[in-house]
Amino acid sequence: MKNRLLAVGVLAALLSTQAEFLAQEPAPTAKPVAKPAAAPGASTPLKLLVTVSRYQAEKKISSLPYSLSLTIDGPRVSFRMGAQVPYATSQANDTGKTPSYSYRDVGVRIDVTGQLMVEPGLYRMNVAVEDSSLSSSNQIQGAPTIVGVPIFRNFSTNGVVILRDGQSAQLTTAADPITGETMRVDVTLTVVK
Repeated sequence: MKNRLLAVGVLAALLSTQAEFLAQEPAPTAKPVAKPAAAPGASTPLKLLVTVSRYQAEKKISSLPYSLSLTIDGPRVSFRMGAQVPYATSQANDTGKTPSYSYRDVGVRIDVTGQLMVEPGLYRMNVAVEDSSLSSSNQIQGAPTIVGVPIFRNFSTNGVVILRDGQSAQLTTAADPITGETMRVDVTLTVVK
């Protein structure tokens, strides 16, 4: 029994000495991993203000601004705002049949893609804008209409803008052949600092 107790004591002393030795040994340090250098302008945060305006001759009827955050060499930026509007696809009749309806998206869709820095301080991007709205027959003169049936108006444009910080450009101007209204899309770029 004494031999066993002696052996256990020696073993405990050895383990204690080894633990002290390991505690004194410095931990291996990890070598820093080199990060790839970012391209100049990469991930530069930008704000793009897209303004969709309607004019009747020179009188501004509406002007709606939309602000989008994006980065150079970043992913597509998409914006959607609107509603699904019901419209009748069949009418009620004398037999008690109820009308049926379908839905159509109405509102604004903006997509910004391909944003890159052309040269220091000069930014290029593709901007697509779609604007659809609902009107009644008495709101649009000159349009062929059926009383009580809605009129869906559509406008879309897609183009490339090249802008500097604080610069604005008109993406498009187009006249509606039915109403004579003019749609304008203006784009302003701001570099976020």
